[in-house]
Amino acid sequence: MRYLSLLLLLLTGCNRSTVNMNVASEQGFLDPTARGTTLGTVRPAAWGIGEIQFCRKVKFTLEATGEQDLLICGTDTDIAWDMLTDDEKHGGRAATVANETELKIVNDAKTFAVVFRGSGPLWRCKKTADGLDCA
Repeated sequence: MRYLSLLLLLLTGCNRSTVNMNVASEQGFLDPTARGTTLGTVRPAAWGIGEIQFCRKVKFTLEATGEQDLLICGTDTDIAWDMLTDDEKHGGRAATVANETELKIVNDAKTFAVVFRGSGPLWRCKKTADGLDCA
């Protein structure tokens, strides 16, 4: 039994990677009002040490740097990213606003050392003094 526990511990450690990654956690996209929920303006969310958010990787492209990974965290960020991606497909004014908002999310991102345990696509990420620990 001891050897099985040791083997499991080793296998868990082997399925771990640490990368420096841009991470976006936004708030304010969904703005509850007396008449229902409207779309607000995204802004960086406070994320304290020890707090947990659900995150997933997405791709974004900037002309200067090309395609990159971005870890989007929190409900507002996730909903905003999906809606913006959908709006971009429709073109016109909606696509212009979507591109501007998406760029704001990317610009608000901060680089963290992220420890990934497992393969995703959805991670439960805890903010630590060293970065993020995502399982």
